[in-house]
Amino acid sequence: LGCVAPTNNMAGKIALIFRGDCEFGAKALVAQNQGAIAVIIVNNVSGGPVGMGVGAVGASVTIPVMMISLEDGLAINSKLIAGETVKISITTWGSGKTHDLGVLYNGLSMFHAFAVPHSQIVTGNGNPVAYKGYDGAFIANFGTSNETSVKLKAVTTFTPSESTVATTVRMDSTTFSAFPASDSILAVGMSNSYDVHSTQKGRFDVIYSLSANLADEFIGNNTASYSYHITDNVFSKSRYDFTKNQPIANIYYRVGGTDPFMGGNLYYVAKGGYGALNAKFSISKSGDTLLNGSFVEMLLYKWKDTVVADSMVEVGEMELVGLGGVSFGPTDIGGQFYTADFQKVDAFGGPIGGTVELEDNSWYYVAAVVPGDCFLGMDGILNYYPRTYLRHNAGSTPYTEFSSFLYPGDRAILDNDISNTPNLVNTMFFFEVGGVTTDEAIDSARFAQQKTGFIPSISL
Repeated sequence: LGCVAPTNNMAGKIALIFRGDCEFGAKALVAQNQGAIAVIIVNNVSGGPVGMGVGAVGASVTIPVMMISLEDGLAINSKLIAGETVKISITTWGSGKTHDLGVLYNGLSMFHAFAVPHSQIVTGNGNPVAYKGYDGAFIANFGTSNETSVKLKAVTTFTPSESTVATTVRMDSTTFSAFPASDSILAVGMSNSYDVHSTQKGRFDVIYSLSANLADEFIGNNTASYSYHITDNVFSKSRYDFTKNQPIANIYYRVGGTDPFMGGNLYYVAKGGYGALNAKFSISKSGDTLLNGSFVEMLLYKWKDTVVADSMVEVGEMELVGLGGVSFGPTDIGGQFYTADFQKVDAFGGPIGGTVELEDNSWYYVAAVVPGDCFLGMDGILNYYPRTYLRHNAGSTPYTEFSSFLYPGDRAILDNDISNTPNLVNTMFFFEVGGVTTDEAIDSARFAQQKTGFIPSISL
């Protein structure tokens, strides 16, 4: 656990230390004093990393310190126990290789959502812009050499729900001549957008591969892929567990210092006439596994982009059409998923019962109002920002598809005070969108500061 000086030699090595028994800063300082050049702390519970406070002595730590998940830590530890050598690079934008291109983690341009009902994606619904595919990725030159003839290729396959056989349905690629070395990131979009349709339920897989004129010395980051699903009746921006029939959350987050806050996702409905029955969500509470006494209000808004008509949300464009909520009792546990059933509302936003019927060609915002002492379940793996970025640059008319909202405050904020001003609205937008259509350079320092993922795990 690293709370006292170990007997093994740490000089010049990266220390792998499990969480527990003493402060993070104390663990790191012990390792530093024993000659470690960096520290990796392994979470002691399943799930992603958590925030690490410096504690009483952490300010004296000068070496890099990071946390990884329990699962990743156990995988590394098993190699060490077996006597194998594990090589790790903690540097953000370098690998020490001469030729090393890579697709950035969380840097793929994805589809509208992880899960979309089959009724919405059939050919008869036309070709809504919200469902168009925009292949592309954020890529980096981690090496020390300028690269030439760089090619990004995308291959899309489809596997029906009742089959294990994947069929290639689309291929595309783009090539550009020069990619400067080190601290260099490009947003690479392919020039051909496309319409996504399916005659049956199943899974689309999009596989990206990256190559250049000279052989890459580390091919482990030259390919990346993501999947999205055509379902019976589920919308979900976050990953979704189809066996448990609920979203997946691997991290819990809140807007700091607010009471309460609101977070949710936008979904596009191409074909209406279907009922919005419920939304599934998860919350947790710091220092307490029980949620007794907490209440989460679930809101369903229809977004009408009419005030300015600029593909951005402004005051007066959200109409509350559905309302639900969950009151938690003494046996309700944080980290589980709960269902909030929707009912229609009157002109004053009060519940009146009945099923909310979704309309054709409409955007809907599904949002949870979360108490200030609770955290909202998020998917920290997926990231829709590259889609937003590349879509914005794909044509002459700017188009912004929000991937999620996080607002300090309750529903009154959305009804009356919504603004695109960054200090008023916490969104998934990490830096400004530029105007280049294919291989625009992005500053890596700013990219590293983004919150990749953080998609509210709220399904419809």
